[in-house]
Amino acid sequence: MLSGLRSRWTGTTGATGPAGPTGPQGFSGPPGGPGATGATGATGATGATGATGATGATGAAGLNYVRTIVVSPVPGDTVASGNALWNAINGITGASATNPYLVKIEPGTYEITGIGTHGAVFMKDYVDIEGSGQNVTTIHGAPTNGGDIVLSASYAELRDLTVINEGTGDVISAIGVYAASTAFAISNVTAITNSQGGLFEEALSGVAVVKDSTFIAKGLANEADGIYCNEDKTLYLLRSVAQGKSYALRTSSGDAYIVDSQLIGGVDFAGPGVCVGAYDGSFAALNTSCQ
Repeated sequence: MLSGLRSRWTGTTGATGPAGPTGPQGFSGPPGGPGATGATGATGATGATGATGATGATGAAGLNYVRTIVVSPVPGDTVASGNALWNAINGITGASATNPYLVKIEPGTYEITGIGTHGAVFMKDYVDIEGSGQNVTTIHGAPTNGGDIVLSASYAELRDLTVINEGTGDVISAIGVYAASTAFAISNVTAITNSQGGLFEEALSGVAVVKDSTFIAKGLANEADGIYCNEDKTLYLLRSVAQGKSYALRTSSGDAYIVDSQLIGGVDFAGPGVCVGAYDGSFAALNTSCQ
């Protein structure tokens, strides 16, 4: 009677059957995050030099002065600088009204003591000398037997520099004007004498048309005049300063016209002297007779 009924009891698990075939590939998962940067590799060998490029176009032409001579200082050697200046001026030939020259001097001090025949700069007719500014370009001399540092010429101008004479001798001046000079002009110049003795010293000796300049005689000579005129010509002093231990301005002949200028040290006129808009060292107005 029991053989016809199903047993309610589970038998033991049988052995694992063989693996079934591999199923289809699943969908790809999302990309993973970036990995860490790897170490820098070694520098590769330098490549071969490339071929030379084509030559560029020719640049614009540089300055080509025809009648301008530029004088440069010799660094650290004021005497060599003075020689360069002296040689540049004396090397000019053929200057004329239709062929004027300019000597342009760079900043620096140019010592001319003992240079040339008389240790002085001799200007030439129709040749202007131009510095790079007062107290920027300086021509200096200290002669032992008197004399001038710069000497004038006709139809020429001295401008934009300083001239100093610190020499000895009976008569010294910073700028000397030849009696024969015609139409000599001075502008934007400082001229100083600081003699070590002697009879006379003048920052400017002679006659010229002077503008925007300063003349100072402050040395140990018996008579020290800012400007001394001993020619039968006319001095024009415009917007300038004349200062002397003895006189600011002294004349032994000729005329003097002073306009908008300062006279420090008084005047001594042998001939006519006229002041217009002039004043003394205390900035007090001077009358038309410069008093």
